[in-house]
Amino acid sequence: MRKSADESPKSDFRAIVFTLLGVVITAAISWFSAYQAASVNSRQSCLARLDAREVLVRSKAENFFVAQGNLIALASHRMRTDQDYEQRLDAVVEAAYSLSPYLDRKTYEPPKLIAQRLLEKFYPNKSVSDKKNDDQNNKALLDLMNKWIDEYNALMEGFESAKDRC
Repeated sequence: MRKSADESPKSDFRAIVFTLLGVVITAAISWFSAYQAASVNSRQSCLARLDAREVLVRSKAENFFVAQGNLIALASHRMRTDQDYEQRLDAVVEAAYSLSPYLDRKTYEPPKLIAQRLLEKFYPNKSVSDKKNDDQNNKALLDLMNKWIDEYNALMEGFESAKDRC
């Protein structure tokens, strides 16, 4: 059967329309796939950065908590020397100051003050008036330690919130 002359242009037009439609649909699917891949990569990159920072902060904070615990535990030792206190104080101060590059000013303030208060507490040449204030200073030190725990917990919650925003 022969096609009429009128049907040939319609067939050619349909073929062109369907070809163009196929090209447009393929381009749209490709663009959407690329967009989805970029979005997933961006989220994974954000999560990886936050995870790395969180691990680092947790590690530094753990060192600070451990150093404080070691100093506190020394009080229960029957045999202890000034050198024992000095070594453990050094560890607390070092751990506190090693946190500073990884925390904002508000969050870093308690560890820094804890280190300073501990140095004052164990300073060997205290005056008589300083020794009279030991109870008050111990209370202030305990308050700082509790504040640091609160700041640390808020920081960890902040990491979780930031991950949700990725």
